[in-house]
Formats: sequence, C-alpha cells, structure tokens
Amino acid sequence: QRISSRRVKIRVRLKVGVEEVGRELQYSHHGPVYKVVDNWAYAARTTADDITDLIGQLYEMNRAQDLRAFRAALARLEVPAFNVTYADSDGNVYYVFLSRTPIRAQKFDWRRPVPGWTKETDWGGILPFSQLPQIVNPAAGFLQNCNTPPDAVTTSGTLDRSTFPSYLGWGRMNDRGRRALTWLSAHPVVSIEDMLALSRDEYLLAAEELKAFVLRAYNRNWQELYDPQSQLALAISVLRDWDNRASVDSRAVVLFAAWKSRFDGLLAQLGAPQKQDLRVLERLALEALQGAVAYLSTTFGRVDVRWGEVHQIIRGEETFPVGGAPPGSDALHQIWSTVDADGTYRIRGGPAFTSVVELGVPPKAWTALPFGNSEDASSPHYADQAALQTQNRLKRTWMADEDVLANLVTITTV
Repeated sequence: QRISSRRVKIRVRLKVGVEEVGRELQYSHHGPVYKVVDNWAYAARTTADDITDLIGQLYEMNRAQDLRAFRAALARLEVPAFNVTYADSDGNVYYVFLSRTPIRAQKFDWRRPVPGWTKETDWGGILPFSQLPQIVNPAAGFLQNCNTPPDAVTTSGTLDRSTFPSYLGWGRMNDRGRRALTWLSAHPVVSIEDMLALSRDEYLLAAEELKAFVLRAYNRNWQELYDPQSQLALAISVLRDWDNRASVDSRAVVLFAAWKSRFDGLLAQLGAPQKQDLRVLERLALEALQGAVAYLSTTFGRVDVRWGEVHQIIRGEETFPVGGAPPGSDALHQIWSTVDADGTYRIRGGPAFTSVVELGVPPKAWTALPFGNSEDASSPHYADQAALQTQNRLKRTWMADEDVLANLVTITTV
C-alpha cells in the first residue's frame, strides 16, 4: 500500500524553556503509521480521528429543549461511542446506541484480525445515525443501561438484533444490567424513594446463583470433609443465612468473595467438557470453600468478618466503612477495590456521579460523589461526601437560586 509522509516541527516543553523537535509523520489509507520495523509498517485508524467538534455536540445536547432537538444534536455523530438515554418532563424516554461506526463488509468476523491488503476490508463511510439502534417510549415504560447491549435496555423484543449490522459490536449482558432490568420489569410504578434505594442497591446476583451451588455441594459431601473445629459448617451457616446483599454489616461478603476468587481460578483451569461435569464442579466448590475458610481463619481469626470492617474508604486520617460489590462480583452499587496483604480492601473508586432526578416543576435531584468535592487533602471538602457512602444514601442537590444563596460559603469574582 502507498505511504505518504511529511515533516513537521513539534514544540516540546522542557524543564526550562521549549524546544522544537523535527519528526517525519507517515500515513496510509489505513490511518497514521505508528511504528516501522524493518519492512513492516504498523498503522491504526479510528473514527475518532475525524471528529472536529465533540464539545459542540455536547453543548447542543445540553441546550436541547425537547427530544427533537436532542436527537438533532446526536445526529451530528461527533461522539466516538456512547450509550445515551434521555428523559423529559413530557414523559418521553429515549435510548440510542450512539457510535461512529465504519460501514464494513459483513462477511468478515470483525472481532478478529482481517486482511488489510484487500479492498473488501476497507471502510465504506460512517453508518448513518438513522441506522443506529434506537428506542423511543418503549411499551414497558422504562429504559436502563449499565453498559449492556441495546436489546437489553428494556423488555425483550423491543429491538431485533438481526436487523442491524453484525459489526456493531453490541457487547454482552452483565449482572448490573440483569439486576436493573428484572427489578424495573417487576415494578411498573416506581417512587423517588424506590429509585434512591435502587441507586445504592447492593444485591449480588452472583451470590444468588452460586451460593446455592456451594451449599448443595457441601450437603452432598459434608461427611467426607475434614472439619474438626466446625469452621466449614460455620461458613455454610453464614452463607445460608445471607440475603445476598453486600451491605456494610453483612458477615458473608468477605467469605463469599474469598470463595469466589478461588473457585473462579480453579474453574479457569478446566477444559470445556469438565466444566459441564457436576461432580468436578462440586469438588472445585468444596476445595475453594476449604481454601477460603483457611485464609479467613489465618488472616482474621474467624470466617464471619463484617464487610465494613475491612471494606473502607480512607481519606487522610478519616476512615469510612462502606458496602458495595466486592472484587469479582457486580452490583448496582459498584465499588472498585483491591485486596491488600492484610486482607483489607483498598477502595479505589466507585460510581463517578450518582444522581436521581425528578423531572417535576420545579425539578429535584439527589446526588453523591464517591469521596468528596475536592482532591486537595487540606480542603474541608476532601471527604465531605464519603459519609454518604457509609450511610448508603444520596444528598439533596441545591438547584434553586435561593437554596444556593442560603448555603454559600465564599464568593469568588473573576
């Protein structure tokens, strides 16, 4: 393939001053050349390279007064990829799988490498906005999206996947999406209090599905297990009595997370036929249980460790015990954490901006940040919202001028 090139000068900031550095940039019809090794040139192309006004589209989306104007802003396709949901005070709800997707030949499996030397794999422009998966006012009356496929944002049958290009790459369902979809499907009338609770929902579908499996494996084999101090029996009792929620006071979450990490590791070592053998799976479940109980007994001296005792937000000198999903499991109240050597969970983040909005007159909103409104450790706002995580709630947001003025601390005039 033909490669073109041009010389450019790039201004590079140094510790002191700025230096101009000359570079040769190479291009192919597959995109910029990022690396050349011997006679091989490696190029990459993305639809994001053609974007010229992303901020402009986001601005128009926020200025939109109705669904028509909102869709007109989206149709500019200046955003690379996004799941977009919309609601307004007129009762409209709308979803679009917004993406700048190149038009491609459907004869290829675009999840795998394809030959770049044939015209058959060249792009044929950008898929028009009108051909993207979209839903307006579904019969179910709700939309949800937790990074789930377009045909899973509301009840089944609303979108037919086969009517869209196979190369769109819809992704797979996850536990957060399944939880939201089943909950909303079962609640045709939802209050603000319901949504506030759902935004902090800590139910683990993984526990619902796998707990019964490990209990059955234990019940079928308990007589053969070595358990002189009845620690395995205690662990089973803790799991059996658990409500499957990763709440701050739960004494089963640490046990389940320790068991699941071991079970998943053992399962990954099996071949496909063995993964279908119930006896093999039960043996793995019990082996994982024994390992988890031994680990907890050694690390904490007991198997019924309270979740908030080891799962905490640390901001400066303050510690905040919180609930939320452990590593390896998903919940609508998603938390990202890593396990330290002492068995405690170091929380690195969570939902960036949780909000519940009531589109009334006037509108009302409730919000929470994961830690605080500032990343300056000396600021009084460094951990001013972490306590909301411990209490598992959101705060009322000031939207009216009088509310803002009543809570002013300082005014800075620029």
